[in-house]
Amino acid sequence: MNTIPKKLSFAVALMSCFSASAFAQGTPAANVLVKDDFSATRKNWDWHGEIANGELVMTALNASRYGGTQTLLKEPVVLPPPTGGQAIRIRLKIVDLADAASGKVASEARFFLVPDPLSNPTFADPHSNPSALTLLVSANSERETVQVSLFHKTEQPKGGYGMPLYSATLPLTAFPLTLDWWISPRAYKLDLEPKGMTVDGVRQGTLALGAVWEGELRYIMRAVNVNEGVKTRLRIDDFSITTGTISE
Repeated sequence: MNTIPKKLSFAVALMSCFSASAFAQGTPAANVLVKDDFSATRKNWDWHGEIANGELVMTALNASRYGGTQTLLKEPVVLPPPTGGQAIRIRLKIVDLADAASGKVASEARFFLVPDPLSNPTFADPHSNPSALTLLVSANSERETVQVSLFHKTEQPKGGYGMPLYSATLPLTAFPLTLDWWISPRAYKLDLEPKGMTVDGVRQGTLALGAVWEGELRYIMRAVNVNEGVKTRLRIDDFSITTGTISE
């Protein structure tokens, strides 16, 4: 696997002016990631997060259903050209996805890639974009499961996640959960560690993204309360975006 050493990581180089030791002391993530400015109609959403001990911790400030927190990477993501077999690789380890307080967990981490330009550069809503790639990780303590799902929406009206590409179920004890998400203009691959139980076992396949994906993309990260009374907390480490070749 040939990986170019250009790498974004929470502990090292999302902004070169911060040192690893500064992050270990708890540098506010707002200094590293874009802080969203939500309108009054989005009052259930707010930025709240910090980087401490090499982890990004995002916590919902309120316990309203479908409330939560969101952030964007300051640096855009660019897919390689269709020729050459190269792909971007988004790798992250979800240390924990749970209620910040004790109680039943009904929480979801949502990761999106959408083509630029965004209708609002400080608030990226994938549902209003006609094209998006969406990775969902849902934790549910009543079912005692973690559900991982991948979707592709292309040139479709507003709303929805689009066509499902992949779905897997793991036990709630699967955290920490590592995800390797490979994307090229022609193919995708999603590796999980630990492995998940799937319906068809397909973890990779062809993908026709089209010309709209040839520019800069925005990477969006959300932590969402699926039920009322939950204050979702998402903890992530080992985060990187690199370029390489999708292996078989």
